[in-house]
Amino acid sequence: MRFRTGLALVAATLLPVLAAPAADAATTPSVNFTFGKGARVDASSKVTINYSLANLPKGSHVELRRETGSSHTYKVINTLKPVNGNGSVTTKAPTQGRWGYRIFVLNSKDEVLTYRGHWLYAYSNISVSKFFPKKYSSGTIGVGNRLLAYDAKIPTNRAMDFFATTRNTTCRSITLGLGRINGFTGSRRVKVLQTNAPATSKLLPFDTYVSLSANLTGAPFALHFDEDPSNSADTYFGGTVNCYSASGF
Repeated sequence: MRFRTGLALVAATLLPVLAAPAADAATTPSVNFTFGKGARVDASSKVTINYSLANLPKGSHVELRRETGSSHTYKVINTLKPVNGNGSVTTKAPTQGRWGYRIFVLNSKDEVLTYRGHWLYAYSNISVSKFFPKKYSSGTIGVGNRLLAYDAKIPTNRAMDFFATTRNTTCRSITLGLGRINGFTGSRRVKVLQTNAPATSKLLPFDTYVSLSANLTGAPFALHFDEDPSNSADTYFGGTVNCYSASGF
């Protein structure tokens, strides 16, 4: 009995040695990357990608791919050096839109070993008129010795939301030019309202060119005009909204 017990102990001791070794996670290739100036950039600007590579097997190669075209198909835009460590590459951002970037590690047979992906958001200005509930006449008019390019004229003195979105947008900022002419002097307050941020506002005096800019959170927002106390001045405004989709949504 002692003899058999000794054999059992020897077998139990050998089993872990004879069993197949567990996979070593440290030998699995890895890739990580970030956008140097963040994932929200101006369309067609330069984009720097900082990346790190580790545990690359012999004969592997590394590709930076990006969605391209209206079909958003991933295509190789840069071949990266297959060297363990940190690196960076600078490329041109695409046109307005949300685009996927991926760094692939492939073996000598072009088989994908691993990859990492991130979204890049490329912003461009679109006309504020994209958010109007209907089409208004546009043009240019002199205000305070400056020329104002306007997208709408407001003849009423009533307080009003000129437009208000009912859903989230892809926009990060709005920039407006405004003026009040053709009536009695006075001031009217203009506000950019958001559902999850404080209002941004400017006082609009008579015959004075006023600029109003506000950061947008992507939540629904509105352009609001307080009542015009002069009762008889026309309000003109125009401008752009900076978004990563051409519709703003």
